[in-house]
Amino acid sequence: ATQRSFYEPESHGNKGVDNDQITYDLRLTYGLGENLSMNWGASYIVFDDNRFINLTTTGGAKYTWQTQAGLTVKPLKTLTITPSYNYTLVDEKKKQVVRADGLQVLDRVVGQTHTGTLTLAQEIIPKLLNLDIQASAASTTASDDATNNQTYGGTGRITWNLGKLF
Repeated sequence: ATQRSFYEPESHGNKGVDNDQITYDLRLTYGLGENLSMNWGASYIVFDDNRFINLTTTGGAKYTWQTQAGLTVKPLKTLTITPSYNYTLVDEKKKQVVRADGLQVLDRVVGQTHTGTLTLAQEIIPKLLNLDIQASAASTTASDDATNNQTYGGTGRITWNLGKLF
């Protein structure tokens, strides 16, 4: 997929393409009966930023690589277990960075994100009452030390399908 965006109004007396984005995507899925399925995907995104930062400097290119893998296992007729993992790497060729001495420079910054998720779905009363539980953890870092985050989350839900009562 290719996407172009144009800037309006004119920036520093110039008018034209602000940025180009090209996306390459590949997805594979394999199922083995109703009890096991696997999926894997990868994306590569090239984002070329042509906007003006100032009169002598334009934005830089940003390359994003993303991959994800998942597995769905159904060990019991009423239980589904789905772990998944996602990795993203963002390589910004020219990012405005403030150095320790206070000087602002354009520098290469590489960021990484790892995300893991585990989902459990249990049919308490088949087709009528379901329990879903999901836990996730993510870690994001950047080479300029501007980002270093770890997040954890979880949710639970009970669903009662009223349509099966009538």
